[in-house]
Amino acid sequence: MENKYGPNWRVVHPELDGAVIYECVGRMPHGKLGIADGAISISEKETIKTRKRCAQPNATAREKRLERENKELRKENDRYHELQRVVRAMAAKGGMDYDALVQETVPNLDAKSEDAVS
Repeated sequence: MENKYGPNWRVVHPELDGAVIYECVGRMPHGKLGIADGAISISEKETIKTRKRCAQPNATAREKRLERENKELRKENDRYHELQRVVRAMAAKGGMDYDALVQETVPNLDAKSEDAVS
């Protein structure tokens, strides 16, 4: 900035000039600014950029626990669906209405929640 605007550049031009910065770092494209004044060479930057990265971020213990709980709940839910199918089949064989039986047994169970289960 001093070379372009003189020793009093902070007063004359208080904002940093992007073109001057671009020229000072060797006219490299955006995101390729010199690191530590050349302490890391361009070839070293390339090897750093091409390192393999983990495809999935590390899951926290809480996330793992929640995944395990969800899996167990899904299995339990599947068992309840199978049990419901068996009870429906038994009710149909006995000539009974499954929905009426459910309403008798659990009177405050609404039809919407029952449809969500089936």
